[in-house]
Amino acid sequence: MALSISVESLKELMQSEQEFALIDIREKPEYEKGQIFGASLVPRRMLEWRISALVPVRDTKIIVYDDEGRRSFFAAQKLNKHGYANAVYLEGGLNKWREMGFFVVEGVNVPSKAFGELVAAFENVNEIEPVEYKEWLDNNEDIVLLEVRPAEEVNRTGSIPGAINIAGVQLPLSINDYIKEGKKIVTTCAGRTRGIIAAHTLKLMGVKNVFDLKNGIQGWLLAGFELQRDIPVGPAPSTESVSKAGEFARKLAKTMGITYISVQKLKELRQVADKQTLYQLDVRTKEEYAKGHIPGSVFLPGGQALQCADENIAVRRGKIVLICDNFIRSTITAFWQMQMGFPEVYVLSGGLEAWIENGEELEKGISQDVPLGLVEAKEKVDLIDPLKLLSIIESEKNISIIYVNESKKFAEGHLKNSYWVPRGWLELRVRDVIANLESPIVVTCEDGINSIFAAEVLKENGYQNSCVLEGGIEAWSKFGLPVEDGLVGIDGDPGDVFLKPYERKTKFREAMLKYLSWEEQLVEEPEYQKYFKAYKSIKKLGCLKG
Repeated sequence: MALSISVESLKELMQSEQEFALIDIREKPEYEKGQIFGASLVPRRMLEWRISALVPVRDTKIIVYDDEGRRSFFAAQKLNKHGYANAVYLEGGLNKWREMGFFVVEGVNVPSKAFGELVAAFENVNEIEPVEYKEWLDNNEDIVLLEVRPAEEVNRTGSIPGAINIAGVQLPLSINDYIKEGKKIVTTCAGRTRGIIAAHTLKLMGVKNVFDLKNGIQGWLLAGFELQRDIPVGPAPSTESVSKAGEFARKLAKTMGITYISVQKLKELRQVADKQTLYQLDVRTKEEYAKGHIPGSVFLPGGQALQCADENIAVRRGKIVLICDNFIRSTITAFWQMQMGFPEVYVLSGGLEAWIENGEELEKGISQDVPLGLVEAKEKVDLIDPLKLLSIIESEKNISIIYVNESKKFAEGHLKNSYWVPRGWLELRVRDVIANLESPIVVTCEDGINSIFAAEVLKENGYQNSCVLEGGIEAWSKFGLPVEDGLVGIDGDPGDVFLKPYERKTKFREAMLKYLSWEEQLVEEPEYQKYFKAYKSIKKLGCLKG
């Protein structure tokens, strides 16, 4: 039986120096409408995939919560079952937290975005309105527009016409190839944060005439302009440009007191990583990471390490070791993470070059960890292949089929007559769909993995006549068997579909205006200023006085 923690005790814990993780296990649209500031979002259906990386030490105090405490009770119970003995659920959930008058925030990646707004306001980042930038283009001004998001994201959305894609922390390596007398440098992203941080990084490097395109691609669309779909990726930086970036990184490290650790020290930290929280973050590109990385390190490019800090670092007082090929990108990322208030940030001296020179091996590819408890769950459930299931469905009239993953995936393809019973709500909703414990049940999802966890839960709750479609809808479709699409089988709004403002098909203008207004007003919230000032981050940049 999972234990609980009161909202009052959580409040005290958050004000202490103790090491803990606060995890919101609801879906992203719920989280966006209101959450406890600093909580990491891990929807319950993703908990087994992400918890080992987010909270690597199993003795860590973990508080999971939802809106009222029912779903989080089951999440804490699951964590307890798999070795997280100090996982508890928040009694009364977010509703009780609100009722007590404690601080609640809206949005996603709020700590990062609040920090970005503080930097923009107090560091005087130059912004340029989209209309003015369009005039520069029409007048053939000497401009370089740098799109700083990852290429995968830019390929999905497009960007500003004429932009060159140089993602995040790659920018300092290449910027000296684009600088010449009189040339204007403009940064952009989807909205505000990444463009602001990129522009200020260039300003710190001494780049003159640097601007951030106000509100990024959202501002551009709101001004009535269109996006360009194919944005070229910038060429590899010259040796000279990389050398100058190295000079800047050395100066930055010396000025800001960034700590470098040796390969030997990293190995020592790795040896006690089951007792002391350690995040090994490789801040290079995905392609570089796949070609070779330190075993156990996580791919997280520098810009995303700042933009999505709460998604990847749940134990705020854990040790963070940043890794790149040498030291430049990891040093710049370390600088910004220190400003955000992470207290123990280190850079691997010499990076991968030093690791190899020390005789250590690299791992190739993008590693996929086995979800927590999958092996054990698989032993407890019955798997059935698609052809055998087809024959059972044709002969068994009373069989019930449920789909347990996202409604978006359900809509893309599911077995005929399936019910959507999302895994996060499974224990609480399955009785509404299947009241008879003796009913034969087939559990499905897109790849069959979450179905295994769901079937395990069903058996624990008395549904002994349940089985899993092995390989999920993907395996079913490979045999050429028919699927249905659409939302038939879902009553009302599923509530788990999250769309960014510029991804919406209707009322996208209203959504973008609302979002940008929210983000710009973050700087006015005293709670955020107190939060970052407490960690001496903004003050260190010279942003806050006193």
